[in-house]
Amino acid sequence: MFLDYYKILEVHQDASFEIIEKAYKALCLKYHPDKHLKEKQKWAHEKMQTLNEAYRVLSSATSRKYYDEQKSRLMWNIFLEEGLVGVAKVLWQRV
Repeated sequence: MFLDYYKILEVHQDASFEIIEKAYKALCLKYHPDKHLKEKQKWAHEKMQTLNEAYRVLSSATSRKYYDEQKSRLMWNIFLEEGLVGVAKVLWQRV
């Protein structure tokens, strides 16, 4: 499954590094496992792992460019296989 790192960090695809960093830090404070009850700590830990992965990819210019290219290829492949209906389904699932 292809994760949308921009959606995970709640930023626009054209966001600058500074915006990505601020969003990452704010979300880390929000989802840190120590801020949650014991029942939700496992969920918060998994959320933090996803945030860390998204930030790691989007904070590097090289890996961000590669990620954007892969994301674009995925959308084109869906379009070529299923047409606009397939692209609409993928976009709808991400909302």
